[in-house]
Amino acid sequence: MSPDQKKELAVQITATAEVMSLRLSENALLMMVEDLSAYSLDAVRAALKRTRRECKRLTIADVIERINDGRPTPEQAWAGLPRSEHETALLTAEMMSGLSVAAPLIDAGEMIQARIAFLEVYRAECARARADITPVKWSVSLGFDIEHREKVLALAVQTGKLQREYAISLLPQRSPTKAGCALISTATAIADQLPIIAQQDDALTSPALASKQVNEYQEQCRLNAEQAGAILKDAFWSGIEKGREDKKKVAA
Repeated sequence: MSPDQKKELAVQITATAEVMSLRLSENALLMMVEDLSAYSLDAVRAALKRTRRECKRLTIADVIERINDGRPTPEQAWAGLPRSEHETALLTAEMMSGLSVAAPLIDAGEMIQARIAFLEVYRAECARARADITPVKWSVSLGFDIEHREKVLALAVQTGKLQREYAISLLPQRSPTKAGCALISTATAIADQLPIIAQQDDALTSPALASKQVNEYQEQCRLNAEQAGAILKDAFWSGIEKGREDKKKVAA
């Protein structure tokens, strides 16, 4: 955080303590600002709001636990585990740690005990990761159901959890199903439109001229700017090449 943001954070912490009928010493306030300044101001502000509503005390651990760093809540994490070898699932490092403990209980059909064991480990691992300011890292547990795999990978790309190229590398080496096509629908849709433009204008040589074509797809798929830019660049050049080839065929 910048110095101005740290000042704003100090104001937010002081106000939170006041609302919770607590009083912080100056040294305690400085310590909280120092520990929480490693996160973004918006993330800490949201976490303080949750702390005011959910807690009876104000500690650094309480606030950090409520910082949204992209990790699922404990209940979301439990619900996101694969239930069979056919399902594909997205797992964080903390989910994998919890699953390693819960798996024997799941295999034995002891679901209540498995859930308790998983949540205990998951909460502890998340707390450790947040204390160390470790970014969330997603991995994939591949299931045998190909259509389900394609749907999960498509959603992972759209939500920014996996890079498009990596997700495509996990698809089977065969013609993709309808769900698999959704994984690259943005680039495909743009490429389908560009040949029409290319046939109308031979001077079209810059990806910037096609930026309007991607706007609606950026919003639809919620891709971040870097991913959308890469898709646009690839789709643009492939679309231009296809358009000129089609134009040559028409002329012939």
